[in-house]
Amino acid sequence: MRNGLLFALLPDNALILVIMGIGFALIIGVVNRRMAFQFVGIIILYLMLAPFIESIFGQLPPWLMTIIEIAFILSIARWILSALFGRRSTDHFVAILMWNLFAFLFRFLGYLFGTRRVR
Repeated sequence: MRNGLLFALLPDNALILVIMGIGFALIIGVVNRRMAFQFVGIIILYLMLAPFIESIFGQLPPWLMTIIEIAFILSIARWILSALFGRRSTDHFVAILMWNLFAFLFRFLGYLFGTRRVR
């Protein structure tokens, strides 16, 4: 379940409505029993582990929290792109983005530490 982190954006009171929606989707046959139990299991696991995760994240230094937040934002952006364009095109986009990022990093290092030619 890749979208389990999206439940963290909902308030705790809305999670009950999500469970009811999952039950309704199960009744009308939109989802099968296994997927419904997976969704409900993720919600229950999130509700049980939320205080522990909050205390752990509260102890992290700000620079590490910034990195975690950037990774979370990028994962949500990738999920939205995969919902809009499909999984393969999103994988291709991420591969090109990572290639350009690494190429920029090495070009920048080459610019900083490279030997300058005098003509």
